[in-house]
Amino acid sequence: MASSHSVDESVRSATTSLNQLVTIISGLAAVVALTVLMSVTERNGIYGINRLQFVPVLLFTCSIVMLARFYHGNIRHLDEEYRGRPGKAFGLINRFRISTRVAADFVVVISEALIISALSFLIRAPKQYAVLLAVLLILDAIWFFFFHNANSQRSKTWAANNLAFGLICAILGIVIPSSAAPDTFRNFTIAITGLVIVNTIIDVANEFHFYFPSARRGRTVFVAAPFTGMVGPDNVIGDGPFKSELMTIIDFLRQNRYRVISAHLREHWGQNLYPPAQALEADITGISESDVVLALTGDVPSPGVQLEVGAALAMSKPIVEIYLPEAARKSYLNSAFRDEEFSRKRETRTIEFREPRQPCDELESILRQLISDRDFGV
Repeated sequence: MASSHSVDESVRSATTSLNQLVTIISGLAAVVALTVLMSVTERNGIYGINRLQFVPVLLFTCSIVMLARFYHGNIRHLDEEYRGRPGKAFGLINRFRISTRVAADFVVVISEALIISALSFLIRAPKQYAVLLAVLLILDAIWFFFFHNANSQRSKTWAANNLAFGLICAILGIVIPSSAAPDTFRNFTIAITGLVIVNTIIDVANEFHFYFPSARRGRTVFVAAPFTGMVGPDNVIGDGPFKSELMTIIDFLRQNRYRVISAHLREHWGQNLYPPAQALEADITGISESDVVLALTGDVPSPGVQLEVGAALAMSKPIVEIYLPEAARKSYLNSAFRDEEFSRKRETRTIEFREPRQPCDELESILRQLISDRDFGV
């Protein structure tokens, strides 16, 4: 579990309240869907399963599938994003203050829960159901473009999947006439159900480890890199070569299913900068939870990075040091990482960052070697 210091208590309280509110709305949506489904079987106050109708059954199934998927996904998103373990939404966070991000997530997550609730009332109205379903999927895709990690291929696939299927549902819902014959609506409902199933399969397959995380020993990397010294006049690390280089490495790790612990992500590139004692406590906890420490060394060695490297050595954590291009002056003691005997004894490796994706070519093999040597069973 993340340290209790990982997230400001007021932020945790706000997202906990949002979780509870979404849970209540989702529970009511399931009850409404079941009530509307059974209402078609009522005869003289008596309900009979044998009188269930084809169209409501299919749309009821769609509603339950979408409810389970969106409820679980949004709760997982909030749990990751605001508990010190950044999830899909960390990529564009420098656009907004943390309070704005919490408010935006609140609006979108509640809106999606309410749309799913409204879908529960429409399981006897296929045309309206399809249009509202399209709104849900397109809203989720738009949310990605503003708040999610635009650099992750899996996140791009997830957003494109929702946008494409949302547009298809919208077109079908608009094109079919309200006066269509019952058989036409029956076939239309079958098509919508098929779209929901395929859309859900693609989504879950693409983000399986997000929806169903598992404890993966040996797959946690603590990324130590210069931080406060890189903060600009607006108190954040803005777009530039340093951020681009760091995000290249972080994205690579995440795409290869490593869990990444980083103060830059945790503190939103300076927007939610922790006080020194809180930051150091969170770093020590992160290093203790990690299996490998990845340290980026700049021109002038960062005191924070050096402290984190020292903590990693004290905890006997394997260390991979990446020298950024401008690192002309390296720390005297860090040169020990290049010593063959020291490297073997302390499990250290070095990579020189010569071009944007160059470290990634050898980083995975180094991580696997270090992890395998320590019998992490990857």
